[in-house]
Amino acid sequence: MTDHDDQPLRPAAFTPTSAVKVEPAPVTSAPKGLLIAIGVLLVLLLLVLFALPQWVSPVTPTSTSTVPPVSGNTSSTQTGASAPQVSSTDTGGTDSAGPSPFADAQRQKERRAAQEALQQALEVQEILLEMSVTEWAPELYNKALQQAAVGDTAYREGRFNDATAAYQRAFEQLLALEASIAQRQEQATTTVITAVEQGDEATANTALTALQLLGTEPSVLEPLAGRVRAIGSVQEALATAEAAVEAEDYGTALEALQQALSADPAHEQAARRQSEVVQLDTDFRFRQQMSAGYLALEQAAFSKAEEAFNRAATLKPGAPEPQAAQRELSDARIAARLLSLQKQGEQLVAQEQWQQAVTVYQEALTIDSTLTFAQQGIDAAQPRADLDRALRAIVEQQTRLTNPQVLAEAEATLAQAKTIPDPGPRLLEQVEQVSQTLSYAKTPVTVSLVSDAMTDVTVLRVQRLGTFTSTSLTLRPGQYTAMGVRTGYRDVRVNFEVAPGVDTVVEVRCEEAI
Repeated sequence: MTDHDDQPLRPAAFTPTSAVKVEPAPVTSAPKGLLIAIGVLLVLLLLVLFALPQWVSPVTPTSTSTVPPVSGNTSSTQTGASAPQVSSTDTGGTDSAGPSPFADAQRQKERRAAQEALQQALEVQEILLEMSVTEWAPELYNKALQQAAVGDTAYREGRFNDATAAYQRAFEQLLALEASIAQRQEQATTTVITAVEQGDEATANTALTALQLLGTEPSVLEPLAGRVRAIGSVQEALATAEAAVEAEDYGTALEALQQALSADPAHEQAARRQSEVVQLDTDFRFRQQMSAGYLALEQAAFSKAEEAFNRAATLKPGAPEPQAAQRELSDARIAARLLSLQKQGEQLVAQEQWQQAVTVYQEALTIDSTLTFAQQGIDAAQPRADLDRALRAIVEQQTRLTNPQVLAEAEATLAQAKTIPDPGPRLLEQVEQVSQTLSYAKTPVTVSLVSDAMTDVTVLRVQRLGTFTSTSLTLRPGQYTAMGVRTGYRDVRVNFEVAPGVDTVVEVRCEEAI
């Protein structure tokens, strides 16, 4: 009854204690009913009194064992809480009549519950050790081991319910550590990304190592590792970009930022800075074009100003500044054109180019019908333009002066020209030319005409001479036409010119019969 059967518990090969096997006594033939019931009761009584005490040994506590320290390089069976050993001597559940089978079975049940709770804790512990839990949660892990040690102590002392509770607490703490892995991975991922963005390579590497220990998937780990490796080149490119921004060399800054994004396409700071520098570059070039446009505007280089303002509008579509500048440009162009027309008009007037001056002033009025200088300019230039045209016509068409009415008009025009105050060189020259033309036109010239005494002769616009063989006529210089008519003959027309100092003989005969 004092034989001890001490066997250590192995978590991986744990086998619950088998239930007590009771062999039935041979049954003799007897009357059914009451005899059978009495026989069974007798057999059970004999078993309880004699056989059962031999099969069941009481549990006695053994020396207290401690939980060995956990090392990341040992297996779970080496580093987990040591399995409690159970004595074969039961220290309770007996009375003066011997041990109670029910109490002993209850204790066996409690022991199995403690073993099962321990086995659960050991399984989770093994998973955590494979993930190097001592590297990322040593304090919480040690607290769980302490709970397991409390369970070991209670188990060895035969307090199986207390052991079960302690093992269960250890299991729950280890399970909580396992459940925290996803959150820890997320936190470490966030730390890596934040450190990458800040250029903190040390912190990024530490967090990346934690992710590796936590068993992060390669699809997540590898891109983050690439970003961490690129920290140095990205930070160098960012520094180059900032220096270029300070120097307003936005082209170099954008090149550096593109290099940073090539090294780490997911770098938010580089992407954000790239957008900012693009805007800075746009603003800078916009200001340059607007300044160039206004400078050209001040220099009246309107085409250059327009090109600059158009480029500025392209850089910032819809911006109000280029639109306002274009309106100023339009106004400046109009003002410059009007000023130019005014100067042209004045120059043409000074040169006595009256008709051209009128044309210039009329153009100015089409731009702005209220312009005083253009209105006054036309009022002054138009009469002189008409006079100029009349004077030129007298000289250019002097043959018309043979007409008395035309001659009279020419003389009136000459008289008007002589009344102009302060005549310019051109008008004086025209007056002289017209005077000579009129003098020439009024000089009488004797013209001899010869015919056949049968042709009726008429000098058109002068007089009819009739038939004659020879006659003379006094005419003013000019172009004339003599017409001959004879019955039965074709009419003839003879054009001739009369000029002072020139003997003119005109023959008029109708000789072609019809």
